[in-house]
Amino acid sequence: MSAPASVGSLSWQRIDSLDLLRGVAILGIFLMNTWTFALPQDAYVNPNAYTTDWIPGTGFPADHELVHGADFATYVVIHLVADMKFITMFSMLFGAGILLQGERASGRGLSSARIHYRRMGVLLGFGLIHAYALWYGDILYTYAVCGMLLFPLRKVRPSLLLLLGLIMIGVATFLNLAWAADWSLGPLDVLQDFSSAFDHSGNDLELIAYRGNWWQQMDHRYWASFISQTSGFLQWSLWRCGGCILIGMALHRLNFFRGAWRRTTYKTIAMLCIPLGWVITGAGIAFNQAIRWDETADSLYTVWGLGVEFNYWGSLVTELGYISLGVLVALWAAAPARAFFRRCLWPVRAIGRTALSNYILQTIIATTIFYGHGFGLYGSLTRFQLLYVVFPVWALQLTVSPIYLRYFRQGPLEWLWHRIVYWDGEPPPLKDAADAAA
Repeated sequence: MSAPASVGSLSWQRIDSLDLLRGVAILGIFLMNTWTFALPQDAYVNPNAYTTDWIPGTGFPADHELVHGADFATYVVIHLVADMKFITMFSMLFGAGILLQGERASGRGLSSARIHYRRMGVLLGFGLIHAYALWYGDILYTYAVCGMLLFPLRKVRPSLLLLLGLIMIGVATFLNLAWAADWSLGPLDVLQDFSSAFDHSGNDLELIAYRGNWWQQMDHRYWASFISQTSGFLQWSLWRCGGCILIGMALHRLNFFRGAWRRTTYKTIAMLCIPLGWVITGAGIAFNQAIRWDETADSLYTVWGLGVEFNYWGSLVTELGYISLGVLVALWAAAPARAFFRRCLWPVRAIGRTALSNYILQTIIATTIFYGHGFGLYGSLTRFQLLYVVFPVWALQLTVSPIYLRYFRQGPLEWLWHRIVYWDGEPPPLKDAADAAA
């Protein structure tokens, strides 16, 4: 399954699969993030950890049965289709973007390393503000730190990047299973003790915090963000996100995102990986149902042990199918006779081109809807009812993003990011008529 050395007559701007995939990822990420915006942390993985009729001090709804009906069906479908799939996709696209930005900087006669570390420094600042001022589920901090750490590997040959990426992803599984089985590993024990010392999670605390004002929300948000960016980063996100970033670098080097591989290869990957990934993830749901979503500590056979590993790896398989399908769609729509379909895809591409601004906008909208400084609906909606929030936000972003790009070259945060990074040069104009007819 090799890629040709060059892309021939294929134009990056013409196919534009990165923007399309990035837009899909941003929409899919919001579908998952609503579970964290609207519900206590544990409910993200365990649908029985919190329901709207939850009894304080228990992990089950009022009838003491496992969640069922529309709420469980919604969990199953979204878990199969979206959970960890789109953040994995975005992580790989971030890796490809690191190399693409380096190529652009070099093409302008600038130091790719200096520009990269400036970009990551600004992104780190965005992430810290986002995490501590708005929402503890921020991913920008992780991307910035991983980008700083992994940039020196950008010139490693693609096959080794792929191998290193898979090894990094596997490290998180090893650490998780070691933690679940209570293996005695010095560094891991230190991380666990550190997390326990600063853990402020719990349904009661989170309900009180996020139904309160902005300052009251800090009782949970500060500590959740702190743990996520320290012990959580070393135990999980560094390895998962970092591994996916390396794989994204490798795929970019192999011209995968440019559509340079045989179309039959993309079709084969999509047809095999999407259903296979769903089957693996579905097996995890069956496993967790069989153990009644047990969260008992010191055992592999729990939700937080083997229970999370099915989707951890299944999502990686599914996502490879998704991005292959996305490249195929971009290739198909690139044909001159399919101008109508390119216009239909433009709203999604527009979200991809303004990904950072749309990501933060999703947080602002969701926290206003769910937190106490806004409408205060935290913990009040089921997973099914949360779709009534997701779909209107999608419609808003799909409508506003292409209109915005008729008049502006970049999203507002993208422009600010660019302006800070290139502070010693002439920044590009915010308005650009050439971009209006994208």
